[in-house]
Amino acid sequence: MNGPARYIGWCARAAALLWLATAPAPVGAISGVVRDVDGGVVPGATVTATRGSDERKTITNSAGRYRLDGLAPGQYRVEAHLAGFRRAVADAIAIEPTGDAECNFVLQLGILTHADFVAPPGGFQGALRTANAVLHLRVAQVVGVRLLGPSRSLLTTEHRALVLSVAKDNTGRIRRGEAVTFWQVQAGEWDEDGCLSVGQNPAYRVDDELVGLFQREPDGKLVELTGGQFMFRVVDGAVAWQREPLEGIREQMPVAEFVRALLTVMAKRP
Repeated sequence: MNGPARYIGWCARAAALLWLATAPAPVGAISGVVRDVDGGVVPGATVTATRGSDERKTITNSAGRYRLDGLAPGQYRVEAHLAGFRRAVADAIAIEPTGDAECNFVLQLGILTHADFVAPPGGFQGALRTANAVLHLRVAQVVGVRLLGPSRSLLTTEHRALVLSVAKDNTGRIRRGEAVTFWQVQAGEWDEDGCLSVGQNPAYRVDDELVGLFQREPDGKLVELTGGQFMFRVVDGAVAWQREPLEGIREQMPVAEFVRALLTVMAKRP
């Protein structure tokens, strides 16, 4: 090969190497649909794909669908999140140089809240001083799960109950059938990161009856005292009392007698 030919060949190889060095790396995409546990689509959810320091985000459309484009090949952690739902995570979603990846999510209810109950000082004795209402409840519906606290917190079961009766010191009564929302601590649900937490109390079920201590606020709203710690189960019309002894209160009292006795104890406290 003469000099000019060698020079042309060298230039061609150099140009090819330069093109390879500057050509964009192969890219792919992750797409899918976000639904709730009933199969309905979830619009407005944030979907995030992370690989090392590279993070991409998008929002699901009105059909619950999303697509993240321009992703380099590799393994991605993908999360879907929307206020009112528990975060869903998919690890090791692979983007190959030759194709895209599909990743669908199902979101479960998990309401973030901090202000639905009052934590009275002094434990049960403090609750007796703080409460100004005693409610006899029947569980009408188990609504879902709630998320307590900012991080790695216990998810507990939330319940909506119908009020059968309420009284203390003639402060007034609310009509039969008014809805009250409450929730039980340590019910054996899940924490924020998806780790099973085994609770001490069995979860409430529909038609369970309970007697609970509540606080009536100036606007008339009834606020639960400390997330179910001061709920007493009613079994076959009698209250299962397994707390410290109180004057006039005994195990297996009929519910009406128990409420009257508890109100008597509360009336003696400042």
